[in-house]
Amino acid sequence: MFLALLFSRKKGRIKNMKWLQWILLISPLFPFIAIQAGWMTAEVGRQPYVVYPSVTGPDGVYLLTADGTSASVTPVELLITIVLFLAVYLMLFVGWARVISRFIKDGPVAEGEGEDVAEAPAFAPAASASAASAKKAEADAVDEEAGAKGGDR
Repeated sequence: MFLALLFSRKKGRIKNMKWLQWILLISPLFPFIAIQAGWMTAEVGRQPYVVYPSVTGPDGVYLLTADGTSASVTPVELLITIVLFLAVYLMLFVGWARVISRFIKDGPVAEGEGEDVAEAPAFAPAASASAASAKKAEADAVDEEAGAKGGDR
């Protein structure tokens, strides 16, 4: 983001920097990757002590793989937990994808278009479509009425 500010100081310069645009496009992934890499480093760093006895620790302190399992959590409970986490993240991803695809489908908003936002809710396509069709029908009725009055003269 700092690079974007640095390079956008001169007007129109960022438009020509495709590499910076690609970095900015994928930049929301960087914090996610950093968090996952940190978590994996922390968790993987614990594993050798479960598999192999620690030779650098105090004498008699070791934990074998057989001792590293949970007595209170069964494998079925662990599987259910993993499946539920996957389901929650899948729902979040689907919701995110729908919102982003809606923004992409609508395209950029021109100046002045966003001023009548109070008329329709932002995420109610059916309501806004019915409101638009009602306005169109009303406008058509006004046009027909004006045409009928003009024809009588």
